[in-house]
Amino acid sequence: RLTACFDDKLIVETRVVDLARVSVRFGYRIVRDAPGEELVCEGDTRLACVGNDLRPRRFPPDVAALLKGR
Repeated sequence: RLTACFDDKLIVETRVVDLARVSVRFGYRIVRDAPGEELVCEGDTRLACVGNDLRPRRFPPDVAALLKGR
């Protein structure tokens, strides 16, 4: 969308877009910290909760509550 330079002041907005039993998707927006907050870019990542054996595991209840904003 737009370029950003080294000295630019940017705001990174992060939110939980989707929360499933073993995965969460975060959405990101990066905007310029200026009047009008110009959108620089946006994207998302999906992360999985896994155990020591690297197999998918449900989020622990306390982690799921934090991700739900409770």
